[in-house]
Amino acid sequence: QAKANHRSRRFRPDIAAANKLLSVVLTTRPQFLAIASASMRPGGTAGHARVARAKIDCEDPAVLVRCRREVLVSASGGIQLGQLDGKVAIVTGSSRGIGKAVAIGFAREGARVVLCGRTTDAGAAPLSVEAAAQEIEALGGEALPIACDVTDEAQVDNMVGRAIREWGRIDVLINNAGLKWGRSIDDTPLDKWRDVFNTNVHAVYICTMAVLPHMREQHSGSIVTVSSSQAQSDTAGGAVYAASKSAADRFMIKLAAELKGEGIAVNALYPGSTLTELALQRSGGDRRGRQTAEEKKIIPACVYLAGQTDDGLTGQILDQAEFEVSWP
Repeated sequence: QAKANHRSRRFRPDIAAANKLLSVVLTTRPQFLAIASASMRPGGTAGHARVARAKIDCEDPAVLVRCRREVLVSASGGIQLGQLDGKVAIVTGSSRGIGKAVAIGFAREGARVVLCGRTTDAGAAPLSVEAAAQEIEALGGEALPIACDVTDEAQVDNMVGRAIREWGRIDVLINNAGLKWGRSIDDTPLDKWRDVFNTNVHAVYICTMAVLPHMREQHSGSIVTVSSSQAQSDTAGGAVYAASKSAADRFMIKLAAELKGEGIAVNALYPGSTLTELALQRSGGDRRGRQTAEEKKIIPACVYLAGQTDDGLTGQILDQAEFEVSWP
């Protein structure tokens, strides 16, 4: 009855009810702490708890409780099902840096995440998709780490096929894997030009085309390519990198136009200069004024874009720094 009343906006939980629910939930799921109070309604404040849309789902026959609620706080700071509850997301290049941060951010919002990267062995390499998956699972989330070279069409098809067999759908693709090259054109041999375009352009095409049939069948989905403001730069250096990111941007814009009416959003996101684990290690701990992906708006921006369809925000090149300022 409380569930029905809540949906009709008449339900106003109090502390006594929360305590009673808490004792039941902790019986079967001690990692979760459920908190409800009259202040936790639109316009209110949560006080000592952070409010998130979420789910409590207890089916222990001894307790006979099944309850869905909007407030769920993990006592260990773990998963809080929310904006991406029930969605399946593929994040390429997710063993480290922006990709790993976005993957964990998606898991915290309830998504099941496919971690895609070339570094897989958690024992040999702490920055691997296996290690990233272990972090997500330690929070109570679901992750599927897959070794994959995104420039290889057969490997990408296998990765997408495994995701479908495991979870039955694909709702979000984050094209994050990238290769940077900042040298002048005189220091850019043809082989390096090809390498950069293979990763920054061809891989975006390969991954996008691999997930499109599934998104079309669902008539829903979101594709986001992590690009760079270098695509619009007119300064010297990094011509091949800038050209590759500009090509990826234009691909996203044109694809969004072609998919209009099919329920699929397509966008590009500029993350700005971001401090990664490797960059911090190489600089001897010198941040040089840079922020990590967690400190910037990259994660909430990607979460928002992941929830879009062609009826919402699509066909745009967006800057994470402008999230909740000039967009959405």
